Amino acid sequence: MRALIEARGIQKQFSGVPVLKNIDFTLLAGQVHALMGGNGAGKSTLMKIVAGVETPDRGQLSIEGQPFARLKPGQAHQLGIYLVPQEPMLFPNLSVRENILFRLPRGQATAQRLGDKLEQLQCQLNLDAAASTLEVADQQMVEILRGLMREAKILILDEPTASLTPGETERLFRQIRALQGTGVGIVFISHKLPEIRQLASHVSVMRDGAIVLSGETAQFDDNALIAAMTPVSRDPQLSDTQKLWLALPGNRRTQAQDFPVLRVETLTGEGFIDLSLEIYAGEIVGLAGLVGSGRTEFAETLYGLRPSRGGRIWLENQQIDRDPVSARLEKGL
Repeated sequence: MRALIEARGIQKQFSGVPVLKNIDFTLLAGQVHALMGGNGAGKSTLMKIVAGVETPDRGQLSIEGQPFARLKPGQAHQLGIYLVPQEPMLFPNLSVRENILFRLPRGQATAQRLGDKLEQLQCQLNLDAAASTLEVADQQMVEILRGLMREAKILILDEPTASLTPGETERLFRQIRALQGTGVGIVFISHKLPEIRQLASHVSVMRDGAIVLSGETAQFDDNALIAAMTPVSRDPQLSDTQKLWLALPGNRRTQAQDFPVLRVETLTGEGFIDLSLEIYAGEIVGLAGLVGSGRTEFAETLYGLRPSRGGRIWLENQQIDRDPVSARLEKGL
């Protein structure tokens, strides 16, 4: 397979701080290449350089064998590079057709080409519907079709499944696999290991501005990928989840933080049951789950916007689960 992207020795600094350190990266035609790494690892900066949004300080890009010291966004589009953002950027009051064909010449040939793309991807979109009526997965497809109608050969998908349900994710993956068959190369930025194993033949892991692991996805087990992302103690007493958590800034408690600022004990409400957690000073605690799993309902119950059906809440050792919203606000929640 021919190389669509060859990045060699890419370096970039912001305010004197290196964010990319001699990056080498290759994307082949028809390949889904996953790019992993924690926040601040340099993934987005690298892809912005490929898309012409950022300029490298050193290094060289080759697009289908053509070398460039740097690219501009318009030039990148002409070369067939299209970056699909995590949050689709559609015109909500325009139709799906108008969003896809924005600033493209209209006519029978364009309409026929759009029809061919939809059939190729087995994509059933109502082209006359307003973009505001689309589900998130279909909004992603509109962004992808925008790129394909501009003859994109390289698609950069930035966390495309972050807001999707499992069913929407599978539908998007079917369409990505159809794209592979046409020779389009896809950079798939994600943190979700099961999705990467399901979709990507190759994976590269970035940490602290460098690619620390790269190769065929099947070569590496989950432990190897997690270890590459998280430069923390290899204490055998720690699980991989604990290692990943400890690697994040602010997650090492000091002895001064002996009691939690917020403590929730077996809280039950609409959409969730028996939920307990503790939050200590200086911590940022993430609450993850699928759409409909009860995250929002829990947060609103915690704040007092919804009634609880059981359990207790303490804020700095004061029980607040019977307080109204105004009292919780005054106490610092």
